[in-house]
Amino acid sequence: MADLNGDDPGSTGLSRRSLFVFGAAAAAGLIAMPGIVRASNRIAPAPPRVLDVVNTNTGESLRGVAYWADGRYVPDALTALDRLMRDHRSGEIHPIDPRLYDRLREVAQRMGHRGEIHLLSGYRTPETNDGMYEASPGNVAVNSFHSSGRALDLRIPGQSTRNVYRAAMTGQLGGVGFYPRANFVHLDVGPLRTWTDRPTVQSRRRATPVRAEVQPAAKGRPQPAKPAQKATTTRRETPSPVRPTNR
Repeated sequence: MADLNGDDPGSTGLSRRSLFVFGAAAAAGLIAMPGIVRASNRIAPAPPRVLDVVNTNTGESLRGVAYWADGRYVPDALTALDRLMRDHRSGEIHPIDPRLYDRLREVAQRMGHRGEIHLLSGYRTPETNDGMYEASPGNVAVNSFHSSGRALDLRIPGQSTRNVYRAAMTGQLGGVGFYPRANFVHLDVGPLRTWTDRPTVQSRRRATPVRAEVQPAAKGRPQPAKPAQKATTTRRETPSPVRPTNR
């Protein structure tokens, strides 16, 4: 006889109890599963953005300054970098566009460089820039991005200027100036463009005069010489790179 309390393994009461237990376990599993999914979908926080910069004009340096962390720029670190980037001639400090620090860091990362970066020029007052333009109009722009805190000139120790330039041109997000003669690279966050200080091959004309030929005399009478041909001209042109007014 079946036990009405459900103790009989074949009874309906035991089946209901088993279903209840199974259902409770399943419900617990369903409750836990979303938590597991959420945990697996969590994105690890991005590492801080760090720079090692040496100002070659003042000798000052910042080592391992984390200017970006936890998804935002760090105000105190930006202030320290802005001071390092000041106009060393006048001492004036100007806010620097944080994207410029990002560009500087990205160039170093593309080259696998983890050491210091040499800063040759950061912010320039309009007066400083005007003086530099008068001294070297071919290498300094009238309306330079340096004077708005959006440009810098750099070198990376142990790396050639050409390699730095190539790294800067990869994923280019602004202006890149290549100065092999002065041994530095210009970076800015202005419009997309590039230029160089290398002398270009100018148009050349090479004239090769053709001498008048004298024909041998025939029957004792000299033959008139053929008229001299015009000098041939070989012209070679190499287009000059566009030199922006802002850099």
